[in-house]
Amino acid sequence: MPKFTYLKDQSGNIIKFGPYNTMDEALKASQDYYQKNLKGTGSSWSDSSETDDKYPSSKSISSGTVSDSGTTSTTPTQTTTTNRTPGITSTNPNDYLIDEFGNITLKSTGQHVTENDAKELGLFNNISAIPKATVNYTGEGATGLQPGQPIKPEGIDQTDWNSVPVGMQTVLSAVNDFIKAQMEAGKKVPVVLTPDVLSSLWTEAQNDPVIQKYYGDLLRVGDSDFKNTISNLQQDYATLTSQYQRQFTQEDKDLADAEAAAGRVYSGFRKQAEDKLNAQQSDIIESTNKTAQRAAREAASAYEKRFGTSALQNAGIPTIAGSTYTPYGNIAGTLAQEKLADIEKKYQSLQKDKLLKMGATQ
Repeated sequence: MPKFTYLKDQSGNIIKFGPYNTMDEALKASQDYYQKNLKGTGSSWSDSSETDDKYPSSKSISSGTVSDSGTTSTTPTQTTTTNRTPGITSTNPNDYLIDEFGNITLKSTGQHVTENDAKELGLFNNISAIPKATVNYTGEGATGLQPGQPIKPEGIDQTDWNSVPVGMQTVLSAVNDFIKAQMEAGKKVPVVLTPDVLSSLWTEAQNDPVIQKYYGDLLRVGDSDFKNTISNLQQDYATLTSQYQRQFTQEDKDLADAEAAAGRVYSGFRKQAEDKLNAQQSDIIESTNKTAQRAAREAASAYEKRFGTSALQNAGIPTIAGSTYTPYGNIAGTLAQEKLADIEKKYQSLQKDKLLKMGATQ
């Protein structure tokens, strides 16, 4: 169906634009002509018509004579356009609504009025006369700007609700309506835990009394066993070295008596015998020291790997046979890793329970 638009000039003559294939083309042609030839002369647009019934070219009207603009369906090459939104034509403030954010809409259709529309229609000059409106979500099917207030979701204290800014109230009300609609439709509504909630759940998992007692008991038992092991090694070493000292004293005496009886009190043979005995005794002492040191080192190393460097320092770094154990350093220990894994499991369990309480489905 061909499309037409019309202009009325300052003399009252009606100028027809068309036919065009679309109304947008017809509007653009008349707007371009108005901007180029008639703007500022008192001319005005007439209502557009989808057919040629409103102002037939053969008919005279009281306000002037209809004349063809000479335009065709081809858009003029030299144009000056306006950005007026189609359908936004009224200059009456009562035909619009303005929300708390300054957004203006056409009351009858809900169309958004652009800044350019408001300027051309003179709405900015009488902004206070435009009726106020807020976004009102009233459940399924509610759209656009309507007079009224956002609805408080269930579960929110009225005092708390009144303290929330209106803009945030509209958001909360909209989210609440969306969730209700989704649930009524049988859809799964995504439930998200906030960072604050997740942080609280992690702290709860870390302080879980069952986990704390279990790993606390393991540390106490391990600490006690380690200290007992080192203490026993030190006592055994002291006892053994004391026995060797008595043994060496007796051996030295027996050698001296034997050499004296043989008449070798100051002979070279006696000196050789004494050196040999001293060497044997030194080997025994060195072997005893190394055995004790190795046992202490193995006990301390195993403890550090299991419970960590910090726990070893708290328990006491062992010294035996003149040698002090050197820690690996900065080791958390396998026990700490096991504890962290159990805390993670508890954390995941707490999240699941929390989501179920908030209405999430498994």
